[in-house]
Formats: sequence, C-alpha cells, structure tokens
Amino acid sequence: MKLWISTFLLSLIIVLPLGADDALPAADDWYLNSYAPLWKEKAWEKVEEIAEHFERTVSGRQSMTKSLRDNMQEWRSTGWLGSEVAGHQFEQINLSTAVFKTKWRDSYADGSEDFECSWYLVYSENDTWAIKYDVVIDCDEHGL
Repeated sequence: MKLWISTFLLSLIIVLPLGADDALPAADDWYLNSYAPLWKEKAWEKVEEIAEHFERTVSGRQSMTKSLRDNMQEWRSTGWLGSEVAGHQFEQINLSTAVFKTKWRDSYADGSEDFECSWYLVYSENDTWAIKYDVVIDCDEHGL
C-alpha cells in the first residue's frame, strides 16, 4: 500500500508541471492583448478572428459574424477607421469568470474621435476565454 501511495504521489509531482505551460492566461491579459488589438485598424478584415473571441457555439458564431459584418459596414460608412482601448476596469469574479468595463476611442477618417463604453462578461472555455455578453453602457455613469 505504501508503495502504491508513493508511486501515485511521485507521478503527480512529475505530471502536474507538464500542464503549467498551457495555463489559462489572465482574463485581462487575454482581453487587452488578444481581443482589443483586433479593433485598432481595419477590423472589418478581422471579423472571423473577432468572432472567435465570443461564445463558442456554431449558431452563436454564425450570428456574431453576420452581426459584426453588418455593424462594421454601417460604421465604415460613417468614416470609422478603428477603435482602441482608452480606459479599462477589470474584476475577476472567480477562476472562470470575469467582467470588464472598457472605454473605446473610435477614430474616423476626418481626424475626429468619439468614445463609447461597453461592459463584458467573459468565462473560460476549453483553455481560453470567451465573451458571453457585451452591452453598451454610459461612460460617465460607469466612471470611465
């Protein structure tokens, strides 16, 4: 019995570190370094990549891709060039859930800028994060 327990514990010590390199990135790092940069320039060319950051159901992905394409076409008609994070608040709810409030700076072809804020609920899924919900919010009311 002691040999079995010793073997089991030794195998844990050897095997557990193998998964350490594949650890889930921090939610705010994932958001700021993977999702947000896709919006900076020519986001309309990255619709599929952006959609991959949302909930992973096939019907959800198809719906998100279509919605993104439609919205970006409308935004581009107003001279929109891209968006970047101008402010960000993050709260980790638990190991698999986080919320963000983000202030986006929208840039336009005429040199003007505008700001819009959003709230996001993200969760971990299959060793990555995914956006479950996003809602436009009032920047001032939410301290952004």
